[in-house]
Amino acid sequence: MKTKAKLITMILALLIAGCAFSADWPQYYGPKRDGTSTEKGILRTWPTEGPKVLWTAPLGIGFGGPAISAGKVYLLDRDDKVGDTLRVYDLSNGKELWTFAYAAPGKVEWPGSRTTPTVDGDRVYTVGLVGDLYCFSTTTQKPLWHKNIWTDFGGGSAVPPTPFSPPRSGWPIADMGNRAESVDLRQPADPGLAGAPSGCGRIRQSNR
Repeated sequence: MKTKAKLITMILALLIAGCAFSADWPQYYGPKRDGTSTEKGILRTWPTEGPKVLWTAPLGIGFGGPAISAGKVYLLDRDDKVGDTLRVYDLSNGKELWTFAYAAPGKVEWPGSRTTPTVDGDRVYTVGLVGDLYCFSTTTQKPLWHKNIWTDFGGGSAVPPTPFSPPRSGWPIADMGNRAESVDLRQPADPGLAGAPSGCGRIRQSNR
């Protein structure tokens, strides 16, 4: 059974001291992936009673973080016995807008989600504990493509211990010992999608 946790971290960072919803935090370590924010008025110290809690959401235990883009919060939740769930919330009130779940049972020493989603325009990318790399359309709320960075690239059946958070507009590397693959994130893989060229999710380069 899932343990309830409070989703307040990034929301508080953006709203302390009366700041409006302004700057996005669309990926791990922020817009430039360097852990810095351009926001003004953020408190350097917290009051004794703590910062004001704006809203909470029930989540499973884990170590993943939220991404914030265009007034929405994206978070990859996990139940090790079942799999992963991408959850999308309204930043202003915490209402859950949509979800997408997929089967991916498995566990390592520390349970739960490990990664932060990456939002790039109308795409959101996630990587689950057992290596499921998904590209979702924020418009249709459905996957555009899916790869498993472990099993699709010759990693065998073992569970990878350190999933990563995909870089925006980049090519994440799936490193399998003496073999590495670079996957193109930028275009959808289904040529049947209206106005969309093929290519996203294809192998960009390989050292095989």
